Amino acid sequence: MAGKVEKRWAAGFGLQPPFRERILKRPVTVLMVSLVILELGAVGLFHLPISLLPTQEASAITLVTRNPGNDAQTIERTITIPLERALSDLTGLIRLSSRSLEGESRIHASFRKGVDLAMRMNQASERIQPILKTLPSDVNRPYLIEFNSEKRPVFAFSIKSESRSPSEVRKFVETEIKPSFRRVPGVSEILLSGGQPAEVQLILSAKKLASVSASPLPFGRSVQKQQVSVDVGRIQSPALRTVRFNSSIESVKELGKLPDPKGKLSLDKWARIKEDFRSPDSISRRDGKPHVSLYLKKTSNASTLAVARKARTLLEQTGFPADMKSSIILDRGRAVEKKLNNLIRACISGTLVAIIVLLCFLGRVRLTIVSALCIPFSVIGSFFILYLFQLGLNAMTLSALSLSAGLVIDNAVLLSERIHGMSENGLSSGISDIDEYFQSISRAMGASSLELLAGTGTTVIALLPIPFVSETVRQQFQDFIVSISAALVLSLFFALVLLPVLLHRFCPSSAISEFAGWQTWLSPLVSPIVQWLPDFTSQVSASSFLERHYQRVLRRLIHNKSFVIILCLLTCLLLPILFRVSPVSPNKAGADKTIQGRVTLKTGLHLSSAAAKFEELEGAARKNPHVSQVDTRIKKNRGFLYIHLKQEASNHRDRIRVMKDLERHFARVKDAFVHFSQAEESDSVHTFRFSFLGPRYSELKQVIGLFARQVQKLDYVNRVVYHFREPGHYLNVLPDSQKTAFSSPAQLARALQYHLRGAVVSKLHWKQSELDLRLKGDWVPENGRSALLSLPLGLKGGNSHLGDVAYLSESQEESVIYRKNKRRALSISVEMRKPAHEQLQAFVEQFFQKEVDSQDIDYRFNHKYLENQKSAARLALAILACLLAIYLLLGAIMESFSLPALILITIPPSLSFALTVYLVLEDTLSPVALFSLMMLAGLTANGAIVMVSTLERAMGDEFSSDTVAITDTLLDAAASRLRPLLITSATTVLGMTPLLLAADSGFWITVAQISISGTIISVPSVLFLTPTLYYWRMQRSLHLTET
Repeated sequence: MAGKVEKRWAAGFGLQPPFRERILKRPVTVLMVSLVILELGAVGLFHLPISLLPTQEASAITLVTRNPGNDAQTIERTITIPLERALSDLTGLIRLSSRSLEGESRIHASFRKGVDLAMRMNQASERIQPILKTLPSDVNRPYLIEFNSEKRPVFAFSIKSESRSPSEVRKFVETEIKPSFRRVPGVSEILLSGGQPAEVQLILSAKKLASVSASPLPFGRSVQKQQVSVDVGRIQSPALRTVRFNSSIESVKELGKLPDPKGKLSLDKWARIKEDFRSPDSISRRDGKPHVSLYLKKTSNASTLAVARKARTLLEQTGFPADMKSSIILDRGRAVEKKLNNLIRACISGTLVAIIVLLCFLGRVRLTIVSALCIPFSVIGSFFILYLFQLGLNAMTLSALSLSAGLVIDNAVLLSERIHGMSENGLSSGISDIDEYFQSISRAMGASSLELLAGTGTTVIALLPIPFVSETVRQQFQDFIVSISAALVLSLFFALVLLPVLLHRFCPSSAISEFAGWQTWLSPLVSPIVQWLPDFTSQVSASSFLERHYQRVLRRLIHNKSFVIILCLLTCLLLPILFRVSPVSPNKAGADKTIQGRVTLKTGLHLSSAAAKFEELEGAARKNPHVSQVDTRIKKNRGFLYIHLKQEASNHRDRIRVMKDLERHFARVKDAFVHFSQAEESDSVHTFRFSFLGPRYSELKQVIGLFARQVQKLDYVNRVVYHFREPGHYLNVLPDSQKTAFSSPAQLARALQYHLRGAVVSKLHWKQSELDLRLKGDWVPENGRSALLSLPLGLKGGNSHLGDVAYLSESQEESVIYRKNKRRALSISVEMRKPAHEQLQAFVEQFFQKEVDSQDIDYRFNHKYLENQKSAARLALAILACLLAIYLLLGAIMESFSLPALILITIPPSLSFALTVYLVLEDTLSPVALFSLMMLAGLTANGAIVMVSTLERAMGDEFSSDTVAITDTLLDAAASRLRPLLITSATTVLGMTPLLLAADSGFWITVAQISISGTIISVPSVLFLTPTLYYWRMQRSLHLTET
């Protein structure tokens, strides 16, 4: 029976003798094809883009609208809500969120994957065109950019001058520096901080206007009428030309001579005109000294490394005046380069380690060199595949190539070891003829082809479920899957085609069977070491020390059914239980050397008061011995800290320790909350973020307060973090409609806006720069409330004061307004001591059922969390489909229904052990861990396939019904796989070790942890479980009796 299976197996998919002989007899053709593959790979390498992570396909846009001076409520009511309505029916829209704060509205529209983003941007631009006419007249024109979830800048630098003020430096940066950096490919937004923007101010006297009952509004319209630039027609002179009418103001003197609204007096009789600076809206400092800083943000599909490199090069090439100096604040490209260099070193180290291990086991220098050529061949050839799939060199592809150093060589090891064994058998029989060596290689090719095809196929199939988890995971891991699959397929080509030719032509039988090929100058150093290693191997392994003990344990195991059955059942049941109880969490990537902290201050603070708070935070940060420098970007009630660490605190654990120490010191600064974006990467903090939705802030705040008090009573909850600010204090002017002499309250509001804050009425183009022309009154904020009531106004009925027509009242309103799907939203995060996401989700649902009566108040979990929840269900189905695909592939190759099932049974022990080790170290299951487990399943199945193949061939000619004879044959066949399995396992484990030890290898430590621990346990699983199950199968089919 076994012999029939062997014949069907070999005849079905194995390399047939004519094909094998054709390969061996055409070495030049094989070498030329191989060189073409290497050439294409080398060409592709120089055309691959370089980045830290794979390029993410952009699927969202952001609409930014600025209206300086208006509060968050006004921005929401007059800008955000109308624009949200216009964008709410865009094709493919799945989520709409917004943020309204003082002077700015940002609306984020997320679309389904695969939607043409350029078309959606054009559609959004068309939808907002009719709304522009209804927006306030002083609103800046909205602009669309690709939304990038990575909020941190990728590059930032500061400029200071010893002789110029920060405002003068800012003016230079705006006109000379900023335009050139805006042209850097991949830059989505440039933020300028520090100094004060230049402008021209037209300052009207409130008393003069009130004395003649005049309003400031006509003065603004009068200036606008003087600024005209329009196309008026065409003229043939002699060619067709466009006729343009252009009337512009060129100087302060010319502005002052313009007529007033009535045309009787010039403007300088009513107002003071001067070139000045706008009130500062931000402050930038470096180590406490004022600077002007430029921050570059990238688009979602741009490379961090490429953008940072081009920005750095442009900064070096930029010529600054002698009194100005620039310094880099933030360069995330450097961190990317460091991580990529570490991965490259790990890849090279893994290759060298795998070659050394191979040499130690084979003990044949020329055989080892020829077999080790599989690694560079597979890696270089993979570059062309990456180029065809329009991928690049990044952490995913480099990690895949680093891991593949120990994987791709397994195919070559399998064939080399089999040729080595056949050659030794031939020599022991007295056969040394060249033709016999040729036939040995041919037979080895035929005997190994099915194992190589089945092993490579199962490893590649094991990677397929990952893209089905979620779109985000698919985009993140497709580079890895393509890279390692390409390397495995090329290693299969090398083992079945190129390696036999190289062994036949350049590695004669004498080099296979004896120590040959040592160079004279290398022999005294290397020969004794390598001579000792094979001698030690022969004394321990070839003398049957390990084989004898291995066979003794296996003999006992095959007759102990209850123990093996219980072990199989436990591991098969343990695996789904571990998957069920393990919470899925996002990947944890290595943090940059620069720590970014987002600072939230008490609302209502003046910019100078905010600067004082930041001084306290800066002082607390400088006291930390690991901090080298502190940069700040300050807004009125918020800002950012960029904390640079010293070289000795560059690893992940030190960064987490520094952040915890900074949090303790920052907590002592009153009315200031600092949130580190890298804090969520801490191994000891698990965050669950969601939003409360409702119509009014006060109701939502009350519900959130009740929820926070209850949830903090749970033993696994550490704290609750609010992602919204306390309301600010506002002074409301309420007109009395019975006394107001203005034609409408809007006219009164507009007049007050001109008097108190001013408004930009036009743009002036002076000295090759664009300046705002601001019309404002002579009001000073320090005058106070009583002075405001006494503010003179020119009313229709004569001179009056504000207190005569209106009264004042105080209120509290939000300083920043968040909306999700056109509803008011307040977000919080619950930080947990242990992963308890599902328990917390159930608590939230129970809280709303018991404590919230209003139908208008609802909750929404973070969409990333919901995506992870859906991914778990998809993953379970994908794993089942993967196992079925592996079973079908092996069944087709082996012509058997039972052998594939036998191979699949060996997978759960290694997966259960690897998952247990990982959960002990990390306590959460990340997508990278899931990916590693699936890859481990393919590797374990690969070893079991070779074992089953060896047993099938050994039992193919055994037709005796003697149980003892069949058992001895099986034990001898299983022992023959001991040495090859140790070789492949050692190359896999030691080849991955450099990646495990590499500094800042990020979440690829997870891959190394799971692969190494799983591969170690897969060795006894394949060596003991597979032969035991195979023996029971033989026992049942041949009706053998127990002895």
